[in-house]
Amino acid sequence: MFVISITRTSSHQPHPPTKRWPNDYTVSAIADGFQTMDAITTQSPTVTQCVAFERAFGCRYAKGTVCRHHAVYRKADPTIREAFERMRVMSRRRGVSS
Repeated sequence: MFVISITRTSSHQPHPPTKRWPNDYTVSAIADGFQTMDAITTQSPTVTQCVAFERAFGCRYAKGTVCRHHAVYRKADPTIREAFERMRVMSRRRGVSS
């Protein structure tokens, strides 16, 4: 009988995500991501919200967090949402990334 022993040398993941959603994202980056998610699900109705989120943001999907923030985004006053979107456009023109 052979016994194989596997020892973990580290208690953390080898490649932790570089950004945590939504804390490490700007409002404009979140708005872009939600728009990307909507476009993905419109183009491919069989794609789940989870898949669309992970494609748009490149990080792990947490249903409660995503649904809560997406609802706030959708229900936000359009003039406020547009003001943040204009800020994003102005930042891009100045070469500032979101």
